[in-house]
Amino acid sequence: MGRSSARPNRRSRPRWPQPEGIYGPSFLSTKNYFVIKEYNFSDLYVLFVGHLSDRMMSPLPFATPWSASKQLRTKDVETMQRGLTRAGFYKDKIDGKAGMQTRAALGAYQKSAGLKVDCWPSEEVLRSIQASR
Repeated sequence: MGRSSARPNRRSRPRWPQPEGIYGPSFLSTKNYFVIKEYNFSDLYVLFVGHLSDRMMSPLPFATPWSASKQLRTKDVETMQRGLTRAGFYKDKIDGKAGMQTRAALGAYQKSAGLKVDCWPSEEVLRSIQASR
């Protein structure tokens, strides 16, 4: 994740995961990201393992620090997912996890509601979804 490979694989497309949306660091990830993800699907787990291996080679911390953003509770994310489902933005399972499908649905909702589009599950967006019923 942190070091460049000797020979980049032109067939594999890099990704830019942003686990805290625009409020935290971005990561350039390649094929190894998905290899680790086969073991544990959590983005944060994959980034932690990748960063740990980077730190073994170099003691440099993240260039952009993690923010102090507030995380919603699982039940609040479930409420958000139900509201997004009712509004036609979300079609995945109601699990209380703000994964890629939930965050994409949030962005679509934010755009349609005229809110700032950051795809981040915040209390402000939850209140907006609840008020739109």
